[in-house]
Amino acid sequence: MSKKKSYIVVISILILAFFAANFSYPVYFNQGIDYINNFKVSIFGFELKLPHFPDDPFKLGLDLQGGTHLIYEADLSNIAKEDYQSSMQGLRDVIERRVNLFGVREPVVQTQEAQGHYRLIVDLAGIKDPAQAIEMIGMTPYLEFREYKENYSEILEWNTQVLEAQEGEFEDPFQATPLTGQYLKKAELGFDQTTYKALILLTFNEEGAKLFEEFTEKNIGKPLAISIDGVIISAPTVQEKISGGSAQITGSFTVEEAKDLARNLNAGALPLPKP
Repeated sequence: MSKKKSYIVVISILILAFFAANFSYPVYFNQGIDYINNFKVSIFGFELKLPHFPDDPFKLGLDLQGGTHLIYEADLSNIAKEDYQSSMQGLRDVIERRVNLFGVREPVVQTQEAQGHYRLIVDLAGIKDPAQAIEMIGMTPYLEFREYKENYSEILEWNTQVLEAQEGEFEDPFQATPLTGQYLKKAELGFDQTTYKALILLTFNEEGAKLFEEFTEKNIGKPLAISIDGVIISAPTVQEKISGGSAQITGSFTVEEAKDLARNLNAGALPLPKP
């Protein structure tokens, strides 16, 4: 190999090494750039501003930092076949919300369908307590309909005072009711026949219809909190007593927002067996 080619190879290696080192650990290079930029050098009237190397941390997968790989098979026996996909998407949304409780950076939650089997796959890189992850993720998403406590006006006033004082803890103004996801047969996207706005249609089973009728009669003019795993996903106001087991959730929903809410409601009663 000639000397000229040798020099080119060496210089190329040095350049590659420089960029590789600074992409891996750009802190010192960026500090030097900041030092130079502070001098505010101008060329032809334009201020010279040197760019930084991107300072994004590496995202290590299970193979590099370890973690937990879980595969669940969903029990869709009580779900209509045409709703399989939307129910699994809703379940995925719920599980993503759950795994965030573990403080995992960018967990991977995805669905898979193979030969009629629907599975949920969860990768938790760097998880410190796999047993706790398995227990929490494996629980059925808990859907419940909650009502204001009898002294809700006092609680709201107290919460407002706490907020203004920027201290203390809030008291939950809602309380549990017997109406849970086990009584909900289906939630689906619908449209108002007059305004054509998107809404959510709810259908309860026979027992749920009775509970919902009692619930709405008792809470006319008050919000109805709908929560999954303790997180409120909607809080529509009860307009009137509702009989027959069918109801609507209306509001300023886009079509996608209404689809997402219906999907999450359906996921609230979708069981997952242990992996």
